Amino acid sequence: MPRWDQLEESAKDEIVALYATGLSCVAIGKKFDRCGETVKRVLRQKGIKLRRHMEYRNGKRTGQPLTQEQRDKNRIALKGHHNRYREKYPERHILYYLKLRARRKGVPFNLEETDIVFPDFCPVLGIKLDRNIGRYGPKDSSPTVDRIKPELGYVKGNIRVISDKANRIKNNASIEEVELVLADMRSIARGELCP
Repeated sequence: MPRWDQLEESAKDEIVALYATGLSCVAIGKKFDRCGETVKRVLRQKGIKLRRHMEYRNGKRTGQPLTQEQRDKNRIALKGHHNRYREKYPERHILYYLKLRARRKGVPFNLEETDIVFPDFCPVLGIKLDRNIGRYGPKDSSPTVDRIKPELGYVKGNIRVISDKANRIKNNASIEEVELVLADMRSIARGELCP
């Protein structure tokens, strides 16, 4: 499926025409097998001012402002939509956030969706990876992207998907610190160090 900026001009023009009839971005997105945010991006690219906080019934705008209760319902529905999108396109979802993180950190980025491969098990700890979709925050077995050599950035051949727990262990510790912790844990397991 092509990205929103790779849509043909005829499709973009059709999106603008449908929006002018009063259809909502979500309703238009369903016609093109896209989300409402994709439609909004196309409209912004075409210089169309977006309508905000208006009630829609059967895909048509009623002209009434939304009540707070309706906004709350929409927020819950949108969260469900985002969770379904994350589940359906995990590589695309992660790629989007990696690109933002690379820009924020000022590191190189040249990844594509095919560069992100989700293994069944964490290559570092050997635990089963489990995507934590729809729940608050990552858990130890959530997949995260690890930069093998952080200074190289998010480039092809420098990333792998590992568990969140393994990534947290790697994140701030040097090899010497990890070896010290390992030696301490082994001495505790042997009963040499008692509190």
